[in-house]
Amino acid sequence: MQNRVSTPARVGQIAVLTVAFSALMAAALRFYLNTRIDALSDGRVTAQTVDDIKMVADVGLLVMSSLAVVAALTLSWWLARVHTTADFRPGPGGIAALIGGVAGVALIAIFFFLDQETVAGTLAANSLIVLGLGLIIASCIATVRTIGRIDLRKPA
Repeated sequence: MQNRVSTPARVGQIAVLTVAFSALMAAALRFYLNTRIDALSDGRVTAQTVDDIKMVADVGLLVMSSLAVVAALTLSWWLARVHTTADFRPGPGGIAALIGGVAGVALIAIFFFLDQETVAGTLAANSLIVLGLGLIIASCIATVRTIGRIDLRKPA
C-alpha cells in the first residue's frame, strides 16, 4: 500500500495551502484596515492613509481570488487525471471543506451589499470579510487533508 500522496495531489495541496496563506494575509490587511478606520474616527490618521490601506486590502482579496481559481483548476486536473473511478467519495472532511468555502465566499459577497457610508458600517463589512476569510482558511486546511486521504484511497 502506498504511503505517500502522488505528485499531482501534492501540487493540489500546495495550491490550496497557497490560497489559505493569501487568505490569511488578506484577513490581516482587513484587520489592520479596521484599526486605521477606528484611528480615523479619532482623528489620528488621514483619510488618504485609510484609502491607501483599503486599496491594498482590496488587491489582497483579488490576489486570493485568482489563487483560488488556480487551485480549483489544479484540483480539477488532479481529479480528472488520477481519479477516474466512479467510487470517489469526498467524505465528511470534504463536505465540510466545501460548505466552509461556500459560506466564506458568501460572507465576502455580502460585504458588497452592506452600507459603508459610516464608520460602523465599514467596520462591520470588514469584520464580515475577516470572518469569511477565516472560513476559507479552515476549508483549505480540511481540503488538504481530504486530498491526501482520497489520493491514498483510505476510507472516509
